[in-house]
This record gives sequence, C-alpha cells and structure tokens, in this order.
Amino acid sequence: MPLTPPGVTFAVMEAMVAAGFLGPDNIKLANAVGLGASSWIRAVTVSTADVGSLGVGAGLNPLVPPPSITSGLLASFSAAGLGGIQAPRLALALGSGLTLGFLQGVLVTQHPNVGVGTGLVSYKGASSIPFLIAAFPASGLLGLGGPKLAAAIGVALDQAFFAFTQPIAIVGSVSPSASSGVGTGQVILWRMCSPVTY
Repeated sequence: MPLTPPGVTFAVMEAMVAAGFLGPDNIKLANAVGLGASSWIRAVTVSTADVGSLGVGAGLNPLVPPPSITSGLLASFSAAGLGGIQAPRLALALGSGLTLGFLQGVLVTQHPNVGVGTGLVSYKGASSIPFLIAAFPASGLLGLGGPKLAAAIGVALDQAFFAFTQPIAIVGSVSPSASSGVGTGQVILWRMCSPVTY
C-alpha cells in the first residue's frame, strides 16, 4: 500500500482496533491522523551528509520511521495534559499505526558529489502541527479537544523526525577518488516507484 492518506489511515486504524478502540469517532481520529501525517511527511525535505567515491549518485531507500515516535507520543500526551486512563493506550496505538504507515514511504535522493557511497539522512521542513490541526475538522472531528490532541501528536512527530538520522546507500558513477558532499531529497509515494499502474 502506498504512502497516501488512505494507506496511513488504514495502518493507524488497524493499530487502534487492535488496541480496542472501536466506533465511528475512532475511525474519524484514524483518518485525521493518517491525512495529517501523510500530507506532512511528503512535504518534508531530506538532506544528506555523503561520503564515498567521486561522481554523481542517487538513492532510492525505504523510509525508516524513528523508533522514538511512540515514546514521544506518551511524553507529549502527558505534557499537553491528556492524561486520562485511555491516553497511554491511545499513544501506543497511534505510535504503532504511524510507524507502520510511514514504512510505506521511500526516500529519493540526489548526490552531486558522491557516485557510490553512504549518506546520512536528516529531515528538515515545517512542523507537522498545522497539517494535523487542519486534518481534524476535515475528518469530522470538530470538538474543542481536537486541536490539543493534534498538537500533541504533531509535537511527537516533529521531535522524532527532526532529531533522527538514517544511513542510506548511494549508487551512481564510480571513481577511484574519494569525495564527500551534501545531497538532497524527499519522501515520495511508494507507488511512484512501481511499474504497476494503480
């Protein structure tokens, strides 16, 4: 399934159902989180610190979600005052669902100074909070607590991704000379990489 709002929503919904969250409002919550998170991650830019052989290379690597998403959700829920008895279970379900949803993405990178080697990815860009806050009313969640919950989820995603680094492979032209440099890239939809037409 590609990294699209329905794909991420389905992953979040599965995790919420597995944790015992049933009912129409939970479907709306999964939809809001899936819509906001998938729209945000595709708007994030990627920069890389590269080492390898001199040349021009490219990367097509899986998006590896930060392992701190769930712990970040637990901490941000507590900091936002979302401390009900269901809050830890909801944070665990959302963390699991978002992690599975983000695994559907691919990092596409360009490396003008390194043909073959390794890059260390870091994520840059706007906060996820506005994306999530906008997704809540778009999904039918109009209550006063929606922006607070959306902001708590956004804080966790921002802290997890913007502090995370991931090594990736660079493939391209080969040279006997060593080189280093900076690459750029983005998160794309998985289906864009597939020859199969959907």
